[in-house]
Amino acid sequence: MRSALTSGPVHVKLAICAALAGCAVASWPFLIFRVDSESALVNTLQWLGKLLMMPGIVVGFLAAAGNGHTMNFWIMTVANGVFYAAISYRLLVRWERRKLRPRGEESAPSGGGRGSS
Repeated sequence: MRSALTSGPVHVKLAICAALAGCAVASWPFLIFRVDSESALVNTLQWLGKLLMMPGIVVGFLAAAGNGHTMNFWIMTVANGVFYAAISYRLLVRWERRKLRPRGEESAPSGGGRGSS
């Protein structure tokens, strides 16, 4: 039996939203690093942009056979887009499942944990 989330228009909507989120996060370095400012807010956003680029940097380093000086920025950007699109898709699916869950299930104890006998 297929879930309502893995087929039909809901799945397509979630995939499109996740792809847009991945593109937005991947394009952030192109936008924020062009701003030259002494503002603490801009510096914080640039630092956060560097942190968000880490998955792409790892893939770019591996694609360049370990030579960090020959990494291609476009490979890093595409890797970041795919990585963050996948994370966004997973979070959106979990959010949709939580919305579909009946109200009483959220507050009910799960049982069978470590302390149960």
